[in-house]
Amino acid sequence: MEGGHSHCLRVQVLQIARIGGKNTKDCVHKVLDRLFTNALMAKFNIKGKGKQGKRSLEKTKVYGAIKGKLMCLQRQV
Repeated sequence: MEGGHSHCLRVQVLQIARIGGKNTKDCVHKVLDRLFTNALMAKFNIKGKGKQGKRSLEKTKVYGAIKGKLMCLQRQV
């Protein structure tokens, strides 16, 4: 099962890598715009902490894929 998860994550990273951007900040902004509606993103923050009871984006598979894409970008620089 672990191999399947790893393959799915690689596929997600490759799909996200197609989005691109001028720099890291622009890339993250474009990725989040395409993956989340404003209503959905309003339910998350990076750590999931705070008084609003938001969920942690950092604990999602999507975050792992975005992070993987950014690590690929940094290797290319």
